[in-house]
Amino acid sequence: MLTSQLLILIGATTSFGLSIEQRQNDNAFDYVIVGGGTAGLALANRLSADGSQRVAVIEAGSLYEVTNPVLSSTPAGDVFWAGSDPADTNPLVDWNFVTEPQAGANGRSIHYARGKCLGGSSARNCECPS
Repeated sequence: MLTSQLLILIGATTSFGLSIEQRQNDNAFDYVIVGGGTAGLALANRLSADGSQRVAVIEAGSLYEVTNPVLSSTPAGDVFWAGSDPADTNPLVDWNFVTEPQAGANGRSIHYARGKCLGGSSARNCECPS
């Protein structure tokens, strides 16, 4: 769990240019972490654990649960935008990476799904029940 000293600043914009949240203040931070994926949030949590350090996390994407409220709570719901087709992407929560044509894939370019949201690709895991 993130401590109260950890400030999550989402001052970036979505791919449509709409501001998610902007905070105008003169706060000073001991650390600024760029990237609110799994590693960035874990590092921010460790740095702010004792309460003596002020940590800011900057994330380019949005909150996955807000951007995709139905899919984020539906088991395996995110498989709709995790396929290999380069057109199979959701620009609100995906960086839209596409590989170069691959010989092992009959010369096709493959969509390489990467999370562009708070929690990164871990937020997009499919929650497939057994």
